[in-house]
Amino acid sequence: MKTLGERLKDLRKEKGYTLEQVAQKLNTTKVTISRYENNLREPKRETISQFAKLFNVSTDYLHGHTNDKFTLTKQDKIDIKNSLEKIKCDLSTDETILFDGEPMCKEAIESLLTAMEVGLSLVKQKQKRDNNI
Repeated sequence: MKTLGERLKDLRKEKGYTLEQVAQKLNTTKVTISRYENNLREPKRETISQFAKLFNVSTDYLHGHTNDKFTLTKQDKIDIKNSLEKIKCDLSTDETILFDGEPMCKEAIESLLTAMEVGLSLVKQKQKRDNNI
């Protein structure tokens, strides 16, 4: 598993930033950034949050707790919930919701909504990945 420093260096290079550019964005020196990248110094929690924001990744990714760079924010989850509520409302107003020619029962609709929630979450994460590249 990669270290925090290795992940920082990889992310910096992916973005095409120099040490100086990252240092400037984080209001520090390139020597300090170099020490973080070479695991000679451990950044403070606040600095790790700044890195996460700069590189658009989670702090869990930086710490190596996950290999998924992109997580859903609170707003993303609200957006998904709102989308599902609209779909649920649309489904409840149509009295002829059919599956294989048979009306869907309430439990089947709930199962469909649960599956859609998972799908919407995956789509949101994929969009974040695609937009970040």
